[in-house]
Amino acid sequence: MKNILFIQFDYPPILAPESIQTQRRAISLANMGHRITVITGHNGPKYEYLDDTLLETHENINIIKTKQPYFESSLNIACKLIGIDRKLWWYFYAIESAMKIIESNSIDIVYSHSNSIVNHFVGLFLKVKYKKNIKWISHFSDPWSLNPYVNYNFVVKKMIHRYFENKILKNCDKLIVTSKKTKELFINEFSYLEEKTYILPHTFDQRLYTLSKKDTDNQNKIVVHTGNIYGLRTIKYFLEALKEYKPKNIEFHFYGKIKDSELNLVNKFGLEDVVKIYSQIPYLDSLNVISSADFLMVIDAQLLKSPFFPSKLADYIGAKKPIIALTPLDSASVDILNHIKNNKYIASSENKEDIKKIFKNLEIEDGEYVNIDFYNMNNFDLLKDIFEK
Repeated sequence: MKNILFIQFDYPPILAPESIQTQRRAISLANMGHRITVITGHNGPKYEYLDDTLLETHENINIIKTKQPYFESSLNIACKLIGIDRKLWWYFYAIESAMKIIESNSIDIVYSHSNSIVNHFVGLFLKVKYKKNIKWISHFSDPWSLNPYVNYNFVVKKMIHRYFENKILKNCDKLIVTSKKTKELFINEFSYLEEKTYILPHTFDQRLYTLSKKDTDNQNKIVVHTGNIYGLRTIKYFLEALKEYKPKNIEFHFYGKIKDSELNLVNKFGLEDVVKIYSQIPYLDSLNVISSADFLMVIDAQLLKSPFFPSKLADYIGAKKPIIALTPLDSASVDILNHIKNNKYIASSENKEDIKKIFKNLEIEDGEYVNIDFYNMNNFDLLKDIFEK
């Protein structure tokens, strides 16, 4: 049994992929008999979407909320303007709470999870201060300086980020990433990581799925995408393929925000009866929607060897439904879908002809996939390798 200190600003009721995944990890470790203390943000953090239905209690989990600063909104804005993690101000509040816990309890492991990067800064401080008295596990869901989404306008900014990234990676005892592609990316850049890097994928919670049935009055096949379409992600070519192919007896339901320019295309192409856009819904409601769909869809940015493991993909895997993936053909998403043999409907998000072939060949299947339990939150073998050895 270990005493593990989680450093994680984003924790339920904050609704964010990192929040949900971190709580699952805490619950799984608690179910294994470990004692978990979570240091997280205060009640009512600014700029965060809260969903009170997310928070779970457990007899082996103790949640500590830090103090709320004055002028929090200004602190967020100031940090963002100077090009650093907008939550960096939380560093001082988290350290104050963490030191009290470490000095009054026997903490074996400090576990920090990004995003946000500030969690790792706190982990670094604690590791340097308490040295060999604690082990520090640093978990990167996404790359940092190697993140292809990040455009460094100034060389100096990237150098500063790389300096602190290197300090974090060198000082942590173990590094966790979510996919093979991300592991390769880190090791190619930082060769010293090879012996201490572990893959721990995003996971699903089987308890949360329902036996929901779709509307029997609607005979169309329903394809569901949950989450926002933002940044480099696009449905432009998907919409163009829909316009040209004009599939029958099928609807695509998007839950979340999409770009105004692409929303306008839905209307311009006359696809209102085929593509239906809904507002973002609470997380547990999204699992009900997933459970009642015929197909699920993930859309990745068209990046070379994309290392990202979308957390929604883990939820899709748990639903055991056929998955449509519009993604680079060398992406982490493709690796994962190949691993579970749910790889019948894959196309580049920019290849209209291949997307149209998916429309033509969609068939409702029974979901006879493999290796599903690898992505179950209660895959204790993976957790033992990382947290107990």
